[in-house]
Amino acid sequence: MTSAGEAAPGEAEEDFFDPAPPPIEQMAIVTVLEMEEESVHVYSVSKEWYNKWRKYVGLPESSEPSNTRRSYEHNDPDAANQSTKGDSDESSSVTKITPKAPSLETGPAPSPGPVTMDLCDDEGNIYADEKIWKCWVRWYGVAPGHELDRRNWASDDKDFEICVLSPYCGLIENPVKTFDVAEECGYVEIQLRQIFRVPRHRGSRLWACEKTRHSRFQPLLFRQRGICSYEHVDPTKPYILALEVANLDGSWPTYVPGSPSGSFDAYGDLVEGGPGMRSSLWETGLAETLETVYTAISNELKETATGIVETAKCVTAIKEAELGSVKQALRAKIDRYEEGQTAADATTRRLRDEATALESERKRFEEEKEVFQEERHLFAEELVRMHTVNVIQETRIKLNIGGHTFVTSTFTLTKDPNSMLAAMFSGRHALKQEEDGGYFLDRDGTHFRYVLNYLRDGSFRPGTLPSDRNFLSELLTEAEYFQISGLVALLSDLLKTKEGEDSSPEGNASGPGKDFHPADGSHARIGHTAIRRCFRKTSTPQKTHLVSNSQT
Repeated sequence: MTSAGEAAPGEAEEDFFDPAPPPIEQMAIVTVLEMEEESVHVYSVSKEWYNKWRKYVGLPESSEPSNTRRSYEHNDPDAANQSTKGDSDESSSVTKITPKAPSLETGPAPSPGPVTMDLCDDEGNIYADEKIWKCWVRWYGVAPGHELDRRNWASDDKDFEICVLSPYCGLIENPVKTFDVAEECGYVEIQLRQIFRVPRHRGSRLWACEKTRHSRFQPLLFRQRGICSYEHVDPTKPYILALEVANLDGSWPTYVPGSPSGSFDAYGDLVEGGPGMRSSLWETGLAETLETVYTAISNELKETATGIVETAKCVTAIKEAELGSVKQALRAKIDRYEEGQTAADATTRRLRDEATALESERKRFEEEKEVFQEERHLFAEELVRMHTVNVIQETRIKLNIGGHTFVTSTFTLTKDPNSMLAAMFSGRHALKQEEDGGYFLDRDGTHFRYVLNYLRDGSFRPGTLPSDRNFLSELLTEAEYFQISGLVALLSDLLKTKEGEDSSPEGNASGPGKDFHPADGSHARIGHTAIRRCFRKTSTPQKTHLVSNSQT
């Protein structure tokens, strides 16, 4: 089992390995591997690095991959199948390329360095067979920016959104990366560690979540299992893959128990290598070698000291002649350096101008983005309002309240989920329907329109509610009957305020017939609070199932 602080790939016990062979030997090894049976996986390598390697081993540089069976164009699985058939039937179809000798003017080509990958354009990559990939990784290592892409031509690819696990990773648009549907979770975890630059000493584990509003992340704790082999991962649906990185003390940020099983050792030769990867062992071996060489040189110097003294004059003359040649070569290099410096200055000026233009373009995009966000916000508010209108139209209903006919909607009647109206028209109870399709309630219809207006708006605007105490008391009776708590609180507060005004000289001076509206807007706040509570509890109104006269 692997703990939260498990070592990252390549932190297992280090074994010393041989340095990269000479270029001509590298070419021979790769040529032999190309003739062998194909591996299951192929790995992404940039065409730029591939051409550098060809030039390094003496092959002619080309913008296209060589016509071997192991280096395929991106998204060209047919090339792999055709080349496989050619191994057995047409062995002569493999072109033998004679290494090109290094030019005397330019000298040997430099080492291509760590294996790279074109992250901007997939067409800038080729796919190399796993055997060749392991050799290149062992000889040169993998560049930090490489995403360790690999494909299985016998399986299907699927796009996943990827992110580092956080409370918000399922609510935003995340980067998209393509994986094989049968890819092992352990290798996917290694790729995400590489992409998100996770330090080697930090542990991690993999999670998956369907791209829906209410889905939850599920852990993928078996590293040797395929992504889509889990029951909660459907290859036909969009998913988010998230990497959870352990804290410095080894605990998990999500506080969810469970450590991944399996280790990264099986992928060690796929993701690391090169002389720089074993610096400590290399330095130890180098120190021992230098000590041996030093001893041998010391003995040889003692034996040849006398001969060197006797031939010093002859050697001096030869060295003087060689020094003249070195001076001429040095002067030629200085001239070339000055030319290169002039070209570099011109390039610097051009890049500075391009940077200025890009900054201007970025500012313009930011301004356009702000305008777009504002329009998007206004459109979202418009959608909410139109949705409310549609719901009201779809749930229209007719009521007969004490002989007064009202046309409203069950959406309005059920806004207060704790009210009697919500209980009557929520569909939980059967109500008798009149012949005209409406429903009769034996209450005072004169006050019911104020009840409806409160349910619709959540408050009363100043001047719309009579200030007569008798009227307010009667309306309070209706609100208590229908159990609309927000309206009951609003009317109770108004009546208490009214009593205080009537008892004061200023209140008596106002006289009857004047509307009363609290200066602090307390009734408006109570009403808006109640309607917001209604919207939270009943985001989607239920259709009322009512019983007709024939059913009763």
